[in-house]
Amino acid sequence: MDSYESLEEAVIGADALFISAYDAHENGDKQMASEYLKKASKLYFDIAIEAQKQGDYDTAVECYKQSGNTGFPVAYFILGYIYESGKGVEQDITKAMEYYQEAGEGGYAEAYTALGIFIQKVLHVVLKKIILKLKNIYKKRLIWEMLMLKKCLTFLNNKTKNKAKRQPYAK
Repeated sequence: MDSYESLEEAVIGADALFISAYDAHENGDKQMASEYLKKASKLYFDIAIEAQKQGDYDTAVECYKQSGNTGFPVAYFILGYIYESGKGVEQDITKAMEYYQEAGEGGYAEAYTALGIFIQKVLHVVLKKIILKLKNIYKKRLIWEMLMLKKCLTFLNNKTKNKAKRQPYAK
């Protein structure tokens, strides 16, 4: 990353390494393809970190994706955090969970811990919302039942008054 003057130039360099990896693979040189791919992945990751520091989240997210796609699971872990927190992107719980899982499946074990904590937080929020909705439903039902009881009592009270007016008192 240091040898490039701008993020754009660095992305072009990473893309060139990725293309070289593909070409080496096509020519049967698996070792060279692997080396190019590792270099491309590392460069994409370094670009993503620098872009994130500069507040360029579009470039950061794209480069983290490329780094993850080329075998660097830590990049997926960071994407999970970015989408969980909503820093620089629209918060997306589903994407966060997917990226944490990708990082874990790629060999970054800490991602499973983060995923577990994240799911626990999400469940806590969901349960709070459910409890609040149930309380509101209960309140509405209780109010409705009280109104019905009031109507019944008023009806019975009126019936009793009307009956009392019609019957003269016995002496």
